[in-house]
Amino acid sequence: MNCIALLAILGIATLNPGVLARAEEPNSGVPLCNGPATGLDGQMNSDRSIVYPCHPLKGMPAPPMASPASPPPVVSPPLPFPSTGVRMDPKRPLKIGLAYYPDAAKRAHEEGRCIVMVTVSAEGRITAAHLQTSSGYPRLDQACLEAVANQRMLPATENGRPIEKTMSVPIVWKLP
Repeated sequence: MNCIALLAILGIATLNPGVLARAEEPNSGVPLCNGPATGLDGQMNSDRSIVYPCHPLKGMPAPPMASPASPPPVVSPPLPFPSTGVRMDPKRPLKIGLAYYPDAAKRAHEEGRCIVMVTVSAEGRITAAHLQTSSGYPRLDQACLEAVANQRMLPATENGRPIEKTMSVPIVWKLP
């Protein structure tokens, strides 16, 4: 008589009709069999049967095994936030255009392009500005620096967070 049959006689375990099984030592590496005598080592099922690892006796067909669980889906990491450069703030445009054109430069028909190097803080304030390329006219160069003085821009971002960044701002002075 095997262990499962003895347990069944004592009313502690039941046998699945048509499947003969024998108990194995816990953690023996033998797969669990289906039916009332299946599950985790030594745990009582709701039908008061105790579950032991087991395998079919020789000459008996193996009980159907549960199909292996499919691996969890591969979740790709979230895409990082795109990085952006400093941008003009449409709510606070720079002081550029005919309204800010120096009067003396208008009378002298001065036109030109200057490049101002600005540092924009993470809060969007222009914290530093200096002339990188001159327009060729001191009045227009001064107007370029005044165009960015005490102004705000949209700060650059890196991984979704605002950062301080230095950039070049080209400014063109052209009369109508």
